[in-house]
Amino acid sequence: MNNLSTEILNLPSLVSRAADQLAEAKTSAEVLEAKTTAGVAYDAAKSAGRIARMKEAHDDLIQKIYMSQAQCVIIEGEAQARLADEYDLAQEKGEVQKAGGDRKSNIIIPEQNNDIKPSIADLKVSSKQIHEARKVRDVLREDPTAIEDKVNALVEQGLEPTKAAIREKLLQLVQ
Repeated sequence: MNNLSTEILNLPSLVSRAADQLAEAKTSAEVLEAKTTAGVAYDAAKSAGRIARMKEAHDDLIQKIYMSQAQCVIIEGEAQARLADEYDLAQEKGEVQKAGGDRKSNIIIPEQNNDIKPSIADLKVSSKQIHEARKVRDVLREDPTAIEDKVNALVEQGLEPTKAAIREKLLQLVQ
């Protein structure tokens, strides 16, 4: 790397050098050299400005993306809590099978087999999903802003508010 390339990395010294060259110039060649140095400093400053604006725009865009992601994670958490409530209510009302499943369909009694309630598999929901939804619901019952607080804390730290990160934070609250 030549001296000029090294100085581009240090913009203030490059500007200072151009000013000193111009102040000390005794010939037109030295004035042209100062002008060239100033031009290089100007171009370096202009590039640094563009890079800074791009980085700022990038950071702003990332922040907006994280905020959108955060809102989605909050909505999804609230939906999980609602799913747990709805499923438990449906079980209480006898609209879906309770834990332990259907014991009537093993017996051949046609009029009673018409009363068979849908199972969790019939609803296209896994027992794991219901279990996790109940955990989220329980956390939100204790602290209604738990998910929002965790998500906002991640965003403020400049971290991506992923579902896995929120799940991990919520599981810490449950244990």
